[in-house]
Amino acid sequence: MEHIVGKYQVLVATNRQEGISTLKAEKVDVVLCNADIAGENAYKAPTVIRQEDQDVVIILSGARLSSKDVISAYQNGMNAYLLKPFMPLELCACIDSLLRLKKQNNNIIPFVGDKNEFSLDTRHCILLNNKKEKNIYLTKREALILELLNKSKGNIVRREEIIVNIWEKKDGEDLYASRSLDVVIARLRSKLKECCNIQIVTAKGIGLRLEY
Repeated sequence: MEHIVGKYQVLVATNRQEGISTLKAEKVDVVLCNADIAGENAYKAPTVIRQEDQDVVIILSGARLSSKDVISAYQNGMNAYLLKPFMPLELCACIDSLLRLKKQNNNIIPFVGDKNEFSLDTRHCILLNNKKEKNIYLTKREALILELLNKSKGNIVRREEIIVNIWEKKDGEDLYASRSLDVVIARLRSKLKECCNIQIVTAKGIGLRLEY
């Protein structure tokens, strides 16, 4: 396996228990499971893996898995199925593609406490409406401020912390950045008011927090 995916570190587990132990002990990005060795219950393997790691990429490979079992494996959390025999480059391309997709999805941040109505795409600076009604398009600073406030889970974030993190100022008292923050917050409040119940609340003289 190492010579097939040479640019990645490969950890080999010869049975289910070794695989689970490896998942618990190591930070794993991809699990490649041999469905032929796993036997008739191979389609259940993703369920077991997901119990240990919700984010890991799961690829099953095999020659004897039925169409019904392949569908069940996808429903149980599998990301891709490779039919044997496959070319080494096919495996590498599959891994690379799934890891790219995972990286993109890591830029999507669910909003805490809003009943899964909105998610923040920090890469494209969009507040996504999960009900597909209307998205809110943001500037880079607006998106970064929302991300920072969302991480606080409703607690107050001090103005100085926002200025240091978003404007990259060493001094949180920078007058220009402070005025710029007020302008950005006013614009952001206007955008949020049009489409959702997410509010930016000012704690006078202290900072800002999100309310849902």
